[in-house]
Amino acid sequence: MIRLIHILFICIGLSSLVQAQVLTDSLYLDENFVKTPSKSRAEYLRYTVFNTPAEEEGIVKTFYITGEKYSEYPIQNKTLKATGYNRQWHKNGQLKCEQQIENNLQVGDLKEWYDNGQLYYIYKDHGSQAEALTFYPNGARKRVENFEVGKPVQGRCFTQTGQDTTFYPHEQVPIFPGGLENLYKYLSKNIKYPKAAYKQKAQGNVILQFIVTKTGQIKNIEVVKPLHPDLDNESVRVTASMPIWKPGTIEGIPANVRYTLPIRFKL
Repeated sequence: MIRLIHILFICIGLSSLVQAQVLTDSLYLDENFVKTPSKSRAEYLRYTVFNTPAEEEGIVKTFYITGEKYSEYPIQNKTLKATGYNRQWHKNGQLKCEQQIENNLQVGDLKEWYDNGQLYYIYKDHGSQAEALTFYPNGARKRVENFEVGKPVQGRCFTQTGQDTTFYPHEQVPIFPGGLENLYKYLSKNIKYPKAAYKQKAQGNVILQFIVTKTGQIKNIEVVKPLHPDLDNESVRVTASMPIWKPGTIEGIPANVRYTLPIRFKL
């Protein structure tokens, strides 16, 4: 009889927990994770599960449009949660990527796997120094990279039989023509302070995200931190008019890369 009461208590507790959860409306996303109104054009489906009606903390879950889990990460007060894990999965259900976060920062090792479960990449963070290892699908070591204060300082690549070969980094970020200095010059030269925003003394940062495609074009510009409607629009206008970038690469192959750009307006 005691056991029966215990089981009943557990069932009631689980029922209350489920009822307390709140699901947001589903979002359909295209191949670049940009919102699309049409399910027929979507590659992914995303929603957030909050643990309380106040929506103070929860998990953002993304699925392939065919139903398989793609990723999940925790949030708190609609920002990254202080502790938890960001995870991604291959379509066959094998874990693809895992990163622990703490106090809104990435901590510990970043790990990635092939869809057969073999370790593909590991980034070992040791504070000001870090080491990254890449592996072939058969488990043989492919690359070793060393970093200091986030910048690469040394690297080696190997053949599948363990011989040294020509080095190239695991990944490279997209580059504006001429580098960051030229990017700042471009923004300074081409941004025009909107009159309405100037009169209202609006100033601060607009933060954009966009895709630099494998051909270097700017696509899918989003304002992720708005400031003033006119300043937001001006930021988008100038970014959309940028020249072709040098595309980012993964394993030496050009790839579509999401880029975050803060644009500062100051009177």
